[in-house]
Order: sequence, then structure tokens, then C-alpha cells
Amino acid sequence: ISVVALIVAILVHNVTAWIFSLAPAHEFWHTALMGPWFVASALDCGTALVLIVCLALRRAGYLALDQGHVANLAKMLAVFVLVDLYFYACDLLTSGYFGGEGAEVVAMLTSGALSPVFWTQVALMAVSVAILVVPKLRTTPGVVVASVLAILGVFCKRLQILVGGFQIPNLDMPGVTTQYAITNWQAGFTGAYQGMVYAPQPIEFGVTLGVLAMCVLFLLLGLKYLPLKPADSDE
Repeated sequence: ISVVALIVAILVHNVTAWIFSLAPAHEFWHTALMGPWFVASALDCGTALVLIVCLALRRAGYLALDQGHVANLAKMLAVFVLVDLYFYACDLLTSGYFGGEGAEVVAMLTSGALSPVFWTQVALMAVSVAILVVPKLRTTPGVVVASVLAILGVFCKRLQILVGGFQIPNLDMPGVTTQYAITNWQAGFTGAYQGMVYAPQPIEFGVTLGVLAMCVLFLLLGLKYLPLKPADSDE
């Protein structure tokens, strides 16, 4: 089941990434590295969530987990985060080196309106890696903190992709097709959101809550029916 789940997960994340990257009208999205970005970020969040849940279950007495396994998972998470940052750096370097629209994307992220989010992501992921690779810092609380920082870093990256992708068009507009103007990222977040037509609808919030509820349900079912407790602690 795990092998099938791994293959399906990679395919799902790649399909989602291709929805973005195959839109040539958006400069930030039109990159071949969008698929690796999504897969690397999924590995970050997935490993971090596994660590948090496993450590919580071990503390509650539901799971016998050797600290050596925790250290191995922590090192894996550090590698995944570094790979994620590496892919991001490769794309930004390639986009910004020769100028043009790609340089505008890099400027938007590094010194423009989205720079606080970009540098927050870099800082969160750098601190996470530092905690995970330094043995003295790789304690149980440290691993939990590093996992949370990695998840927050991925969230910042997703925010950059979603918001930043709308800011710089890759194709010249033949004329005004809507009364709403293209968002103005130079004016900060207020200006960036001012011209956006899309806003989440109640049904979308409902779908999000439903997915989260399903995850909690599967976790509770696993705790109830899987033999997680150590044999000597069963009553």
C-alpha cells in the first residue's frame, strides 16, 4: 500500500503543478521546476507531520519509537528542505540572470512586495535545517519546532506562488477585457489584493474543513484499530 500511495502522491502533486506551469501567460508559474517544487514541498510537509504525530503518540504512550529512528527521520527532513531550497534557488538564478520578465519575478520576491514572505520562508527553513543537523539541537522538542518551521516555510512558499503568479503577465494584453486591473504588486499587499477578482467561497471553506476532518478521522481510526501500543503496556 505504501508503494502505491507514494506513486499516487507524486502523480497528484505533479498534476497540480502542471496546472500552474502550463499557463504561459503567467511568468512566475511558467517553469519546468514547478513539479519538483511541489514534490519537494510535499516531502517537507509530509515528513514533518509524520515526525510531529509520531512524537506526540510516543509521548502519549501509543507508539514505541526509538530515538535513533527519530534522528534518521529528522536528517531526512533536513535533506528534503535543502533540496526544496535548492530547486527554488536554481529557478530564481536562471530567471533573474539574463534580465527580462524573469528578473522582475526575482525582484518581486527578493526586494518587492513579496520580499517579507520570501525572506521569512528562507529564514524558517534555514533555522529548521540548523536544528535538524546539529546533534545538540536535535532533541525531541527541537525536532518538533524544526518540523513546524518547515511547514510554515512551505506555507510561505505557497503564498508566494499563488499571489506572485498573478502579478507579472508573460503575454501582452491585447486590450482591457475586464473592469478589474492587474494587481499592482509594487504597492504592497494592499495594492496586490485590490484588483483581484477571486475570493474563496463558503463551499471552498467547507471542502477544506471536510478534508481536514477526514484526516483527523483516519488518524483516530488508526489509533483505535492499529496495534500501536507497546505489547508490555497493553491491558
